[in-house]
Amino acid sequence: MDAATLKALKGSIAKWKKNAVAKHPDRFLTSIRACPLCDLFYNQDWHRNEAAEKECCTGCPVFKKTKEKRCQNTPYEKAVKTQNVWEGAFEDEYFYGGGTRVALERASNHAARAHKDALAEVKFLESLLPKPERKKT
Repeated sequence: MDAATLKALKGSIAKWKKNAVAKHPDRFLTSIRACPLCDLFYNQDWHRNEAAEKECCTGCPVFKKTKEKRCQNTPYEKAVKTQNVWEGAFEDEYFYGGGTRVALERASNHAARAHKDALAEVKFLESLLPKPERKKT
């Protein structure tokens, strides 16, 4: 793994560790714009032409492991879905529900699930580190 990829992978791990303790769904970052690996390997034009689609994610350690583009079949997919549910619960239950204790508990339950999914993504990404680097994160 080259130095730039290693740096991006470590940056992605750090991002998901922050997600695992995020206090608000808006701080649980899942977008490609918040991913150091995507900065290196995600081709924004993948949907516009066939050549870009073929190169999308090529070289990314996630793609090398899964043979899937856009982090499909990784814990990322579940984390995104859980974050969306948490965000919806937070908005619906808290803002529109008047901030009741029950509403806050529901949002908190979704937050706990999102944090668990973020930790699964951390574990997955750490498994992609070269062996000498695994103990350093």
